[in-house]
Amino acid sequence: MAKSKKYNISTIIIFSFLSIFALGQLIKLNIDVGGATLGIAPIDVLACIASLIYVLPKRKIDILVKIPSVFYVAFFSLLLSLNVVSLGGVIVGAMYFVRALTYYFFYLFLRENVSDDTQLREIIIKTLVFIGLVIALLGLIQYVIYPDLTGIVALGWDNHLYRLVGSFIDPGFTGLFLAFAILVGVYMQSITKDRRFVWIIGVMVIALLLTYSRASYLALLAGLAALFVANSNLRKITAVYAFIFMISIPLLPRPNSIGVKLERTGTVVHRINNYDETISIWRNNPVFGVGYNTLCAYKKEILKRTDVGEHSCSGADSSLLLLLATTGVIGACAFVNDALKIIKASMFTKNALFTATLFSLFVHSLFVNSMFYSWTMGWIGLIACVTKLQQTLTTRHV
Repeated sequence: MAKSKKYNISTIIIFSFLSIFALGQLIKLNIDVGGATLGIAPIDVLACIASLIYVLPKRKIDILVKIPSVFYVAFFSLLLSLNVVSLGGVIVGAMYFVRALTYYFFYLFLRENVSDDTQLREIIIKTLVFIGLVIALLGLIQYVIYPDLTGIVALGWDNHLYRLVGSFIDPGFTGLFLAFAILVGVYMQSITKDRRFVWIIGVMVIALLLTYSRASYLALLAGLAALFVANSNLRKITAVYAFIFMISIPLLPRPNSIGVKLERTGTVVHRINNYDETISIWRNNPVFGVGYNTLCAYKKEILKRTDVGEHSCSGADSSLLLLLATTGVIGACAFVNDALKIIKASMFTKNALFTATLFSLFVHSLFVNSMFYSWTMGWIGLIACVTKLQQTLTTRHV
């Protein structure tokens, strides 16, 4: 009875998480912590509840040994950051640390409740495609009704004109999740031979194209390339979708807006400057960095920066450089070591979709700080748990 009750509670949490995922930043709550803005999304709350359900019944030693080494380095870097930035800055970094650790436990919660349930995995993976479709439709509605979002700069967001921004209020992040969902759709279409996925993928591709996000374009192409290499059965379909996507790019409308010019160089210069600044910060604190996710406080308090946007203050334009600057060489090495273990396990089990999703994220995170985004961590956890479908869907359709 207790097991059944736990199963029901767990299922409610999982589907509540999925049901609000596509709403993105539209239902996010911003709170002020130490003079910095920290966003808390409802999916963060659900991930926290799921983590507590997973952690509380376990022995502490069992939990501690499961935590990847990068978290221990990040925690130690936060302790050292007390000598670098203010207490308020450390508290903000600590909250981001707790969020990242929460999503790791959320993954373990999913693995415990989803991995061995074939029916539940099938429902979830189809839901991920549906989430992508909802993100696409919300974005298309915004693109048609509100193409001019230059006014949101007053709220701390980047201004956008004639671009599909979507529910994540950023074409880069909206584009990433569209790319993720397209990869799932292509994978499902190949396995189930269900032609309905063609139309769904088509809508998501159109939405992705209208983001004019070059990082998201590259993320999709990288993911398709990974699917092509990882599974010979997927080569024809991935090649077709990659070809269609690339020949569609020159056909995009080009209204009078800098943001829709794919050859724009302003953002390239900005990113190079951002990379240079982040590397300079790391050089001043090479071993353990300035403290996990305390980059915002460091820029404001040490570099005396006053031009840092509200919604980009805690990050760099590259997730790996952010990790390097805030946890140092030790943290970066620990992260790479943990990541290689995951990649090796994924390749060993011939988990094509999970491998493709990781590769897509890696490419995207070189240009956008997307690796430690709540929705990204949640999506990766879900994909990691549902991709056992590769062994079950080959014998029957969903």
